[in-house]
Amino acid sequence: MKRAAFLASWLLAAALLLAVAAVFVLSLNHPINADLAMLHYSAWLINERDFVVYRDIFELNFPAPFLFHSLLGQLVGYEPLPLRVVDLVLLLVLAAASWMIVAPLSRAAASAGFALFALFYFIKGGEYVLERDYFALLPAAWAFALACGTAAPSVLRLG
Repeated sequence: MKRAAFLASWLLAAALLLAVAAVFVLSLNHPINADLAMLHYSAWLINERDFVVYRDIFELNFPAPFLFHSLLGQLVGYEPLPLRVVDLVLLLVLAAASWMIVAPLSRAAASAGFALFALFYFIKGGEYVLERDYFALLPAAWAFALACGTAAPSVLRLG
């Protein structure tokens, strides 16, 4: 029975990871929308038209997102596809942190957990691409992963 549960958990994780890959490929054509559109357009105005935030662009947000998107625009441009690639890289960085947190308990659960997060993230469309809340997860997840750096006791390992 234990072997059957082990195989079932890995089959579920593999199916979820395949679904993530398929949904990611389908999400590559999502247009830029929501906050990303406003922030990246503002970055284009800053970089290409020498606009200044709060003087030329009426805005209530803090300057950090504009600085980030200005740098991002200079590095990868303003097209949707390079932004999706940057988004995927950041998602993989988050996946590595979540793997470090959950894998000592169960590698299948670590894979399935990341896959579920990624599925919800990609299914939502371009609404969450490069969002500030998403960036806040990165240092928090890595701090937690580094704090949990010790292996879990063998009693807690599930598979």
